[in-house]
This record gives sequence, C-alpha cells and structure tokens, in this order.
Amino acid sequence: MKKIFSTLSLCVTLIYGTYAQDIILQKLFSNVSVQSLKTNLYFLAGDKCEGRMVGTHGDSVATNYVEDWMKKYKLQPGIDNAYRQQVAFKKNIIEMDDLALDGKKMLRYDYWDYSMRANFFKHEVDINEAPLVFINYGIESKKYNDYKNVDLKGKVIIRIRDLNNKFFKDSLLSTDELKDYKNLYEKKGALGEILILDTSFFETNVIRQRRRNKFESYSLADDTTKLEGSSFPTFYTSRAMLKEMMGNKINVVDSLMKSTAYLKSEPQAFVLNKKINIHIKRKQRTDIFSNNLIGTIDGTDKEAGYVVFTAHRDHEGMLAGSTWYGADDNASGTVALMECAKAIATLAQQGIRPKRTILFISTTAEEHRLLGSKFFTAHPTVPLNQIKFNVNVDMLGRIDSIHTNANNA
Repeated sequence: MKKIFSTLSLCVTLIYGTYAQDIILQKLFSNVSVQSLKTNLYFLAGDKCEGRMVGTHGDSVATNYVEDWMKKYKLQPGIDNAYRQQVAFKKNIIEMDDLALDGKKMLRYDYWDYSMRANFFKHEVDINEAPLVFINYGIESKKYNDYKNVDLKGKVIIRIRDLNNKFFKDSLLSTDELKDYKNLYEKKGALGEILILDTSFFETNVIRQRRRNKFESYSLADDTTKLEGSSFPTFYTSRAMLKEMMGNKINVVDSLMKSTAYLKSEPQAFVLNKKINIHIKRKQRTDIFSNNLIGTIDGTDKEAGYVVFTAHRDHEGMLAGSTWYGADDNASGTVALMECAKAIATLAQQGIRPKRTILFISTTAEEHRLLGSKFFTAHPTVPLNQIKFNVNVDMLGRIDSIHTNANNA
C-alpha cells in the first residue's frame, strides 16, 4: 500500500499543481482499497488470463478486464472514441530442428540453445558433419594463446565459459583484448560454439528453465528494420553431453576448471574425433494482434500539457506445460495503474479535476522489447512534445530484505 500511496503522491504533484495537496491526497487515499487491489491482482495473475502472452486468449481476457475497469470509472476513451489502440505484430519463430553427434541426436535437456533468442538469427543454420575442437577458454593475448596449435575454420568450438573472468583478473587479457575476445573465434572461421559451465550452474540456471524446441519473438508489423544478430549458434552443454563429445579427454576440462595451472602451461587445445550437425530454421507469421489501452481524465488547463501513467499488462504466457502468471511482472503495476485511475477519476467526478490531463496507458508487448510503448510513440494520441511527465510502474510487488515487514507490504 505504501508504494501505491507514493505513486499517488507523485501524481498529485504532477497533475494537480501545488494547491491544497494534502487535502487532495487524503481524498485520493480514501479511494484506494486493499481488497480492490487484491481482487484485480488475483484475476490478472490467475488461471483465466493464462499468463497474458501477447495475442493469446489470456491476453484478450486481461485486455477486456482492464478496459471494463476504465469504463466503470468513466475514464474518457483515449483514441478515436475507443480505449483500444490496436498493435499488429510479426511473430518470429526459431525452431531447433536437430543437434546430433556422429548421427546421434542429443536430448533436449542435454543442452541449452542460448542463441534461440529474440531476432538472434538473420538466416537459417545448417551445419553438417563439422569437426569439434576444444579451445580451453578461447584466449588470445600477448601473454597466452589458445589458438596456437589449432585451425578453427569450418569447425564448432567447445570452450570453458569463465563466469568469474579469472583470466582477466590475472591480467591475462588487457581491457581491449577482453572486448575482442568474445568474437575472436567467429572471426577465425568457427561455425558455432558450445560453452562449458560449472555443473551446478548449468543445473540451477539452465535445466530449470525447461528449454523448448522453438523460440518465439515479436516485432511490430510495420517495422522494416533488418533483423539483428548473426548465424552463429551458441549452446551450453550438460555434463552428459560433454562426456559424449570429449570421451576420456574430459579430464582436461576438469583440471582446467579446478586450477589456474593453464596460466603457466602450454595451450591444450585439440580437435576431437567427433562430428556435429546443427540445424535451426526460422519462420514468420503476421496475423498477431494485441492492444494498448488508453483512458484519459481531462485536466482544467488545456495548455498545461499531459501526464502519462503507464504499466505493461503482458507476461510470458504458457510455456512447457506451465503458466507464467506474472503477478509481480507486471500484474502488480497494472493494478496500481487501475487503482490510481479509479482514485483520480472518482475525485474528478466530485468536481476536483487535475490541472493537467492524464493518460492512463496499459501497454502490451513489453516482454518483447517494449513494442507496445514503441507503437504508441510512433502513433501518439496526443502531441509527444506536450507530454510533460511519464510515470511508469513495473514490478511494484517486488519484496526485498528491507520490505519484509508486514507493515511495508
């Protein structure tokens, strides 16, 4: 509740001016209800909304719910006598078709296809019978060179990902060399990379994410920007797949990860007696739609400009048999927007109107690179140069060690 009151206090300063702020705050606070917040939160983060993925049934249910709230408290429609600003999307689907070692297809939980991310690939990936080469950490500097005895051209590399940057801390790489090192193997002709992580890190941060056979991302339908990224696939490997690739040479990896002896030794890079196939394809759909919702409360001074209150409504939907409810991200911010709209609208109906006109915008597709917000700024309903402030609320429900006391909830 304190966070809601703080948000309302900020709104009062921005939209009412300085006159009688204490009285206005008291009236606004009286219109805020804990039960109302809970009811809205439990609905938006409940089963009916199915995680509110863009363009899905759950997204539609959540959109209807917030729109009905705006109608109930008599906010003015924000666009062409309607609340909805329709946003059209292109849906980019990257599918992992195959990863095989010497013809043996690897199981999905044996690797994490890190490169299957939003707009990562410009093209399809089709790697056939590429040799595997282990290159330690993949370092090249004046003091040490993992590439000294190997040719990377046409090969897929296996390297240890140094999460602690110990070779940088040990001054093995200069700052400039560290910047270059990440793309060095691609420049040397490698086709892709497989990264080795500490086993516990892989299990806790990779396996639990329940990897999928495809990755879906979105872009605006009218966006003509060329896709970013490359055709260089990146994977993290499980211990089981590492054994499959390296055989008894896995002890080299273990010794490197347990000590810093590599700093004083000759590079141990070598080509493995294994061939790898990697096939990834991409396709696109353009029939995906969602909506920004825009409700307004007119101010008394038409020359004073606008204050915009935003909170994104979408989340990750249903993945791998589970619902990602998004109670914090960002049902919490959405219910804050709804409750502040209710409080200010109720006051306006009593004749206490804000000085500045306020726009309440429930945006879509934030989880896909802020696309709802980008669409609004490209197609604004009011002149952008007249927007004086934007109050954005995201993950209002996050609790940390400072706010665990019940009185701070």
